[in-house]
Amino acid sequence: MPSQGRYPLTRRQHLLLGSIGLVAACAGHAAPSAAPTPAAERPAAAAPARDPSTLRYAVGASRYHEAAEISQDVMGQASTFNAHAYLSTVVSAAGTNLGVAVTIDSLSSNVPEAEGMGIARGRVVNLVFSPTGQLVSMTSPDSTNMALFQVAEGLRELLPRLPNGAITAGATWSDTVVRRVPAPDVTLTLTIARQHRVVGWEDHDGTRALHLSTTGSYTMAGSGVAQGQTLELSGTGRNQAEHFVSVAGVYLGNTEADTADVNVSVASAGMRVAVRRTQRSTVTRLP
Repeated sequence: MPSQGRYPLTRRQHLLLGSIGLVAACAGHAAPSAAPTPAAERPAAAAPARDPSTLRYAVGASRYHEAAEISQDVMGQASTFNAHAYLSTVVSAAGTNLGVAVTIDSLSSNVPEAEGMGIARGRVVNLVFSPTGQLVSMTSPDSTNMALFQVAEGLRELLPRLPNGAITAGATWSDTVVRRVPAPDVTLTLTIARQHRVVGWEDHDGTRALHLSTTGSYTMAGSGVAQGQTLELSGTGRNQAEHFVSVAGVYLGNTEADTADVNVSVASAGMRVAVRRTQRSTVTRLP
Protein backbone atom coordinates (compact mmCIF):
# COMPACT_ATOMS: atom_id res chain seq x y z
CA MET A 1 0.00 0.00 0.00
CA PRO A 2 1.39 3.45 -0.83
CA SER A 3 2.51 5.60 2.09
CA GLN A 4 0.31 8.49 3.10
CA GLY A 5 2.80 10.96 1.70
CA ARG A 6 2.05 9.76 -1.83
CA TYR A 7 -1.64 10.56 -1.66
CA PRO A 8 -2.74 14.01 -2.95
CA LEU A 9 -4.13 16.44 -0.40
CA THR A 10 -7.89 16.50 -0.19
CA ARG A 11 -9.85 19.78 -0.18
CA ARG A 12 -10.41 19.32 3.55
CA GLN A 13 -6.64 18.98 4.14
CA HIS A 14 -5.96 22.13 2.11
CA LEU A 15 -8.46 24.07 4.27
CA LEU A 16 -6.86 22.70 7.41
CA LEU A 17 -3.38 23.75 6.29
CA GLY A 18 -4.71 27.21 5.40
CA SER A 19 -6.26 27.58 8.85
CA ILE A 20 -3.01 26.56 10.53
CA GLY A 21 -1.13 29.18 8.49
CA LEU A 22 -3.63 31.89 9.43
CA VAL A 23 -3.40 31.03 13.14
CA ALA A 24 0.40 31.07 12.95
CA ALA A 25 0.39 34.51 11.29
CA CYS A 26 -1.95 35.97 13.94
CA ALA A 27 0.12 34.46 16.73
CA GLY A 28 3.20 36.22 15.40
CA HIS A 29 1.55 39.59 16.00
CA ALA A 30 -0.16 38.83 19.33
CA ALA A 31 0.99 40.21 22.66
CA PRO A 32 3.01 37.86 24.85
CA SER A 33 0.87 35.88 27.27
CA ALA A 34 1.49 34.02 30.45
CA ALA A 35 3.20 30.67 30.27
CA PRO A 36 0.75 28.19 28.80
CA THR A 37 -0.78 25.48 30.93
CA PRO A 38 0.61 22.10 29.91
CA ALA A 39 -1.87 20.27 27.71
CA ALA A 40 -3.29 17.00 28.91
CA GLU A 41 -1.41 14.03 27.51
CA ARG A 42 -3.13 12.26 24.65
CA PRO A 43 -3.63 8.53 24.92
CA ALA A 44 -1.25 6.55 22.74
CA ALA A 45 -2.72 5.44 19.43
CA ALA A 46 -3.55 1.76 19.22
CA ALA A 47 -1.02 -0.26 17.26
CA PRO A 48 -2.34 -1.46 13.89
CA ALA A 49 -3.33 -5.13 13.71
CA ARG A 50 -0.57 -7.26 12.27
CA ASP A 51 -1.17 -9.77 9.50
CA PRO A 52 -0.75 -13.35 10.74
CA SER A 53 2.51 -15.13 10.03
CA THR A 54 0.75 -18.40 9.15
CA LEU A 55 -2.63 -19.29 7.69
CA ARG A 56 -4.84 -22.40 7.74
CA TYR A 57 -8.34 -23.06 6.43
CA ALA A 58 -11.14 -22.80 9.00
CA VAL A 59 -14.47 -24.55 9.49
CA GLY A 60 -17.62 -22.78 8.35
CA ALA A 61 -20.14 -22.47 5.52
CA SER A 62 -19.89 -20.49 2.27
CA ARG A 63 -21.63 -20.12 -1.07
CA TYR A 64 -19.86 -19.41 -4.35
CA HIS A 65 -20.67 -18.36 -7.89
CA GLU A 66 -18.40 -19.36 -10.75
CA ALA A 67 -18.76 -17.66 -14.14
CA ALA A 68 -16.75 -18.72 -17.17
CA GLU A 69 -16.46 -17.56 -20.76
CA ILE A 70 -15.01 -19.99 -23.29
CA SER A 71 -13.84 -19.03 -26.78
CA GLN A 72 -13.00 -21.70 -29.31
CA ASP A 73 -11.56 -21.59 -32.82
CA VAL A 74 -11.78 -24.74 -34.94
CA MET A 75 -10.21 -24.39 -38.37
CA GLY A 76 -11.15 -20.72 -38.56
CA GLN A 77 -14.67 -21.22 -37.19
CA ALA A 78 -14.93 -19.16 -33.96
CA SER A 79 -17.55 -19.60 -31.26
CA THR A 80 -18.06 -18.36 -27.71
CA PHE A 81 -19.82 -20.11 -24.84
CA ASN A 82 -20.52 -19.34 -21.19
CA ALA A 83 -21.13 -21.32 -18.05
CA HIS A 84 -22.35 -20.58 -14.53
CA ALA A 85 -22.28 -22.65 -11.36
CA TYR A 86 -23.53 -22.03 -7.82
CA LEU A 87 -21.97 -24.12 -5.06
CA SER A 88 -22.59 -24.33 -1.31
CA THR A 89 -19.81 -25.61 0.93
CA VAL A 90 -19.68 -26.75 4.53
CA VAL A 91 -16.20 -27.16 6.03
CA SER A 92 -15.98 -29.25 9.21
CA ALA A 93 -13.24 -30.88 11.27
CA ALA A 94 -12.26 -34.39 10.16
CA GLY A 95 -9.59 -35.48 12.61
CA THR A 96 -6.47 -33.51 11.78
CA ASN A 97 -7.95 -32.64 8.36
CA LEU A 98 -11.01 -30.80 7.07
CA GLY A 99 -14.08 -32.38 5.52
CA VAL A 100 -15.60 -30.26 2.75
CA ALA A 101 -19.13 -31.09 1.60
CA VAL A 102 -19.92 -29.32 -1.69
CA THR A 103 -23.54 -29.11 -2.79
CA ILE A 104 -24.05 -28.34 -6.47
CA ASP A 105 -26.90 -25.85 -6.29
CA SER A 106 -27.15 -25.21 -10.03
CA LEU A 107 -25.26 -25.49 -13.30
CA SER A 108 -26.02 -23.74 -16.57
CA SER A 109 -24.07 -23.60 -19.81
CA ASN A 110 -24.48 -23.40 -23.57
CA VAL A 111 -21.31 -25.42 -24.16
CA PRO A 112 -22.36 -28.35 -26.42
CA GLU A 113 -20.46 -30.97 -24.42
CA ALA A 114 -22.12 -29.77 -21.20
CA GLU A 115 -25.39 -31.45 -22.15
CA GLY A 116 -26.57 -33.67 -19.31
CA MET A 117 -24.86 -31.65 -16.56
CA GLY A 118 -28.27 -30.91 -15.03
CA ILE A 119 -28.18 -34.29 -13.34
CA ALA A 120 -25.55 -32.90 -10.99
CA ARG A 121 -27.94 -30.36 -9.45
CA GLY A 122 -28.51 -30.96 -5.75
CA ARG A 123 -25.86 -33.66 -5.51
CA VAL A 124 -23.13 -33.52 -2.87
CA VAL A 125 -19.43 -34.13 -3.46
CA ASN A 126 -17.40 -34.93 -0.34
CA LEU A 127 -13.75 -34.00 -0.16
CA VAL A 128 -11.10 -34.11 2.54
CA PHE A 129 -8.34 -31.51 2.56
CA SER A 130 -5.41 -30.87 4.83
CA PRO A 131 -5.57 -27.54 6.73
CA THR A 132 -3.26 -26.08 4.05
CA GLY A 133 -5.50 -27.17 1.16
CA GLN A 134 -3.85 -30.38 -0.02
CA LEU A 135 -6.43 -32.88 -1.28
CA VAL A 136 -6.57 -36.07 0.77
CA SER A 137 -9.59 -37.75 -0.83
CA MET A 138 -12.61 -37.09 -3.04
CA THR A 139 -15.87 -39.05 -3.21
CA SER A 140 -18.25 -38.58 -6.13
CA PRO A 141 -21.94 -39.25 -5.45
CA ASP A 142 -22.05 -41.40 -8.60
CA SER A 143 -18.81 -42.35 -10.30
CA THR A 144 -20.70 -44.25 -13.02
CA ASN A 145 -22.37 -41.09 -14.33
CA MET A 146 -19.89 -39.36 -16.65
CA ALA A 147 -21.42 -35.87 -16.37
CA LEU A 148 -21.52 -35.97 -12.58
CA PHE A 149 -18.06 -37.50 -12.35
CA GLN A 150 -16.63 -34.67 -14.50
CA VAL A 151 -18.15 -32.07 -12.18
CA ALA A 152 -16.73 -33.85 -9.13
CA GLU A 153 -13.27 -34.08 -10.72
CA GLY A 154 -13.33 -30.33 -11.25
CA LEU A 155 -13.64 -29.80 -7.48
CA ARG A 156 -10.34 -31.50 -6.70
CA GLU A 157 -8.64 -28.11 -6.57
CA LEU A 158 -11.44 -26.22 -4.92
CA LEU A 159 -9.00 -24.82 -2.34
CA PRO A 160 -5.63 -23.35 -3.35
CA ARG A 161 -2.60 -24.58 -1.45
CA LEU A 162 -1.41 -22.39 1.41
CA PRO A 163 2.24 -22.07 2.47
CA ASN A 164 3.20 -24.83 4.90
CA GLY A 165 5.29 -22.55 7.08
CA ALA A 166 5.61 -18.84 7.70
CA ILE A 167 4.07 -16.52 5.13
CA THR A 168 6.71 -14.54 3.26
CA ALA A 169 5.79 -12.23 0.40
CA GLY A 170 7.62 -13.34 -2.74
CA ALA A 171 8.12 -16.93 -1.56
CA THR A 172 7.64 -19.56 -4.29
CA TRP A 173 7.29 -23.30 -4.60
CA SER A 174 6.61 -25.67 -7.49
CA ASP A 175 4.73 -28.89 -8.09
CA THR A 176 3.68 -31.18 -10.91
CA VAL A 177 0.20 -32.63 -11.26
CA VAL A 178 -0.87 -35.47 -13.54
CA ARG A 179 -4.61 -35.48 -14.07
CA ARG A 180 -6.87 -37.81 -16.02
CA VAL A 181 -9.75 -35.95 -17.67
CA PRO A 182 -12.59 -38.33 -18.58
CA ALA A 183 -14.99 -37.63 -21.43
CA PRO A 184 -17.67 -39.68 -23.18
CA ASP A 185 -15.52 -40.43 -26.26
CA VAL A 186 -11.96 -39.50 -25.34
CA THR A 187 -9.83 -39.84 -22.23
CA LEU A 188 -7.21 -37.12 -21.87
CA THR A 189 -4.18 -37.01 -19.59
CA LEU A 190 -2.83 -33.63 -18.52
CA THR A 191 0.65 -33.14 -17.07
CA ILE A 192 0.79 -29.74 -15.39
CA ALA A 193 3.94 -28.03 -14.08
CA ARG A 194 3.00 -25.20 -11.73
CA GLN A 195 4.75 -22.46 -9.82
CA HIS A 196 3.04 -20.88 -6.83
CA ARG A 197 3.94 -17.49 -5.38
CA VAL A 198 2.90 -15.64 -2.26
CA VAL A 199 2.01 -12.13 -3.42
CA GLY A 200 1.24 -11.00 0.14
CA TRP A 201 -1.51 -9.59 2.33
CA GLU A 202 -3.89 -7.07 0.77
CA ASP A 203 -7.49 -5.86 0.88
CA HIS A 204 -9.82 -7.89 -1.33
CA ASP A 205 -13.41 -6.65 -1.64
CA GLY A 206 -13.18 -5.07 1.80
CA THR A 207 -11.62 -8.12 3.48
CA ARG A 208 -8.01 -8.61 4.53
CA ALA A 209 -6.76 -11.54 2.47
CA LEU A 210 -3.69 -13.45 1.40
CA HIS A 211 -3.08 -13.19 -2.36
CA LEU A 212 -1.62 -16.31 -3.96
CA SER A 213 -0.63 -16.51 -7.63
CA THR A 214 -0.21 -19.71 -9.66
CA THR A 215 1.29 -20.00 -13.13
CA GLY A 216 1.19 -23.31 -14.96
CA SER A 217 2.08 -24.89 -18.29
CA TYR A 218 0.81 -28.26 -19.38
CA THR A 219 0.88 -30.91 -22.05
CA MET A 220 -2.00 -33.16 -23.01
CA ALA A 221 -2.32 -36.48 -24.76
CA GLY A 222 -5.26 -38.77 -25.32
CA SER A 223 -7.17 -41.05 -27.61
CA GLY A 224 -10.64 -42.43 -28.14
CA VAL A 225 -13.38 -43.30 -30.58
CA ALA A 226 -16.11 -40.90 -31.71
CA GLN A 227 -18.74 -41.77 -34.31
CA GLY A 228 -16.72 -44.82 -35.27
CA GLN A 229 -13.57 -42.82 -35.92
CA THR A 230 -10.38 -43.31 -33.91
CA LEU A 231 -9.07 -40.01 -32.57
CA GLU A 232 -5.65 -39.00 -31.28
CA LEU A 233 -5.28 -35.76 -29.31
CA SER A 234 -2.18 -33.81 -28.31
CA GLY A 235 -1.49 -30.26 -27.30
CA THR A 236 -0.11 -27.70 -24.90
CA GLY A 237 -1.58 -25.03 -22.68
CA ARG A 238 -0.87 -22.40 -20.08
CA ASN A 239 -2.76 -21.18 -17.07
CA GLN A 240 -2.69 -18.17 -14.71
CA ALA A 241 -4.73 -17.97 -11.51
CA GLU A 242 -5.00 -15.42 -8.70
CA HIS A 243 -6.44 -16.76 -5.43
CA PHE A 244 -7.55 -14.99 -2.26
CA VAL A 245 -7.95 -16.44 1.25
CA SER A 246 -9.21 -14.31 4.12
CA VAL A 247 -7.26 -13.68 7.30
CA ALA A 248 -9.88 -15.90 9.01
CA GLY A 249 -9.04 -18.87 6.76
CA VAL A 250 -12.02 -18.58 4.38
CA TYR A 251 -11.55 -19.03 0.66
CA LEU A 252 -12.79 -15.86 -1.07
CA GLY A 253 -12.42 -16.86 -4.72
CA ASN A 254 -10.16 -16.40 -7.73
CA THR A 255 -9.70 -15.20 -11.27
CA GLU A 256 -8.26 -17.56 -13.83
CA ALA A 257 -7.22 -17.52 -17.49
CA ASP A 258 -6.40 -20.61 -19.54
CA THR A 259 -5.29 -21.04 -23.17
CA ALA A 260 -4.87 -24.39 -24.93
CA ASP A 261 -3.78 -25.41 -28.44
CA VAL A 262 -5.02 -28.87 -29.33
CA ASN A 263 -4.41 -31.04 -32.39
CA VAL A 264 -6.99 -33.71 -33.19
CA SER A 265 -5.92 -36.38 -35.67
CA VAL A 266 -8.35 -38.74 -37.44
CA ALA A 267 -6.07 -41.37 -38.96
CA SER A 268 -8.70 -43.10 -41.09
CA ALA A 269 -9.60 -39.83 -42.81
CA GLY A 270 -6.06 -38.49 -42.99
CA MET A 271 -7.33 -35.38 -41.20
CA ARG A 272 -5.73 -33.14 -38.62
CA VAL A 273 -7.80 -30.45 -36.93
CA ALA A 274 -6.25 -27.56 -34.96
CA VAL A 275 -8.29 -26.20 -32.06
CA ARG A 276 -7.50 -23.15 -29.94
CA ARG A 277 -9.50 -22.78 -26.75
CA THR A 278 -9.34 -19.94 -24.23
CA GLN A 279 -11.24 -19.64 -21.00
CA ARG A 280 -11.59 -16.90 -18.42
CA SER A 281 -13.36 -17.60 -15.18
CA THR A 282 -14.11 -15.93 -11.87
CA VAL A 283 -15.08 -17.55 -8.57
CA THR A 284 -16.78 -15.22 -6.08
CA ARG A 285 -17.81 -15.93 -2.51
CA LEU A 286 -21.36 -14.68 -2.07
CA PRO A 287 -22.51 -12.65 0.96
